[in-house]
Amino acid sequence: VYIKNSFEPAKTGTLITKNGKGSGGRAVTALKNVVMITIESRGELSAVHLIGRACTVLGLEDVDVLMLSQASREESFCFAINSRDKEMVLRRLGETFHLELTHGYISQPNVQEGVGVLALVGSGMRGSVGMAGKLFSALAGEGVNILAIAQGSSETNISVIIEEAALASGVRAVHRMLVDSHELQPV
Repeated sequence: VYIKNSFEPAKTGTLITKNGKGSGGRAVTALKNVVMITIESRGELSAVHLIGRACTVLGLEDVDVLMLSQASREESFCFAINSRDKEMVLRRLGETFHLELTHGYISQPNVQEGVGVLALVGSGMRGSVGMAGKLFSALAGEGVNILAIAQGSSETNISVIIEEAALASGVRAVHRMLVDSHELQPV
């Protein structure tokens, strides 16, 4: 597959192959119309317990989870879903965690609207020293605040949740970082 610049279609572009050359960031993508939902225990329940039950709800309702993040040894986690699924997911989570919410074992799910997911994509991301730092620096240089971070277990992406209003400038900054650092090699 060739990835081309829609504003400069005459340029060669970047070839994506099954066994691509090099490693590290190769492209940047963005998803709009996203909400971030955070579920937090007040100490009685572990995040693993909460994640398992929440993911069961999401799976049974066939909700596309765009990103999931949990800090080490924390009692909370967050996930990103498409905005269109928000009401149904909140209703189902309320049903699933009714007793925990009633007794104060968990806080009401916190919903942050107006966010998006920006992802740096490429092969061997984990093996590319400083790739996450470059991503974070590029976003910081544009004044973009990162709300949550996740790295795919397949080593092919680093995703962040940011304000939707900052997606365009974030994508431009990360793309510039890739081109300027010669991480992106057109063929």
